[in-house]
Amino acid sequence: MESFFSKFKKEEIYRHIYNEYDHLKAAIDEYMIFYNTVRPHGAIKNMTPDEYDALGLIKAKEKPSS
Repeated sequence: MESFFSKFKKEEIYRHIYNEYDHLKAAIDEYMIFYNTVRPHGAIKNMTPDEYDALGLIKAKEKPSS
């Protein structure tokens, strides 16, 4: 979570001025979608969190149950 908030502040909050709460809320929603679906992450082999999660679900289904 600390890494997410650090990136969020650097990439979104510090670069914009929000005059209304609704604009801030929309920016947060848009950034979260961007962060999870578009932005590659070095810690997970330059995949997005959604891509990484999808691979994890596939691997879990392929494992034989014990």
